[in-house]
Amino acid sequence: MQKLERSHVQQQPGSFGTYEAPGPPARPCRRRSLRIRPGLLHTEVVSSYSEEIPAMAFVCDPSVAQRSIPPKDRGSSVGFVIDPFRFRQIWYESDIEMKVLTVSIVDKEVVAVLEQQKVRYLRNGVLKDHTIDVIQHFNCGLRRAVFVKYDEDVEGSELKEIVQAIADYDNEHIADDFVIMTEEDINILDFENAEEIIESAKESNSATRKTVIDALPDMPDVVTPYEIGMFTGLGRSAEIASIALLQSGVLQLYDHEPIDVHSALINTGKFAA
Repeated sequence: MQKLERSHVQQQPGSFGTYEAPGPPARPCRRRSLRIRPGLLHTEVVSSYSEEIPAMAFVCDPSVAQRSIPPKDRGSSVGFVIDPFRFRQIWYESDIEMKVLTVSIVDKEVVAVLEQQKVRYLRNGVLKDHTIDVIQHFNCGLRRAVFVKYDEDVEGSELKEIVQAIADYDNEHIADDFVIMTEEDINILDFENAEEIIESAKESNSATRKTVIDALPDMPDVVTPYEIGMFTGLGRSAEIASIALLQSGVLQLYDHEPIDVHSALINTGKFAA
């Protein structure tokens, strides 16, 4: 993943599903990324943590895409994913965009996800337009513009120079951080887990999620969705709700294990009580 940014931000976002808590700690997922700033090329590792819990009511609003999305070649699919945490459709124009958006939706540090946003830049003395595939707004205040492309479309193209020009131009209102992401940057397990969390959020309801949250202070430091269902007496509905709550951070996966009803989860809701 190649990153281009304008300004230094001390607290940087990491991957969803990790948290350092009392007891056996979860290992944070650290991504090594190529970060480009105006006039500077260097590599660094970034990660951070958050426990913010969003509102859980589900209402589906339209997409905020600023352009229509045409069909692509290479067997690309065009469609939308439902964000049950921010209550709207989010459109994609390729399989890799869909995967990036899906993981972004469940990242507990992301508070907003915008797709297909227009931006201007100056190159060779000419003012030009470009469309950013994804913009992520993090709860630390960082805004990240993500340019999602197939790896073969990045190499040998002018994309790096275009993104650098966008980073160098007067776009402080758009983003602080500029990233080129390809299929090589997509962790399939993270994506599959994100799909499971989204589907669970769509199936569960706010009353059951509240019941689970209220029960966490009385439960062990490490617990499974099955045990949560047994403890609350709600069975399968509480299992689904507990998986949906992975997005909020009150429950956390160990070591990015696959999600199922017997997954060991760190009960961070117990320590927050």
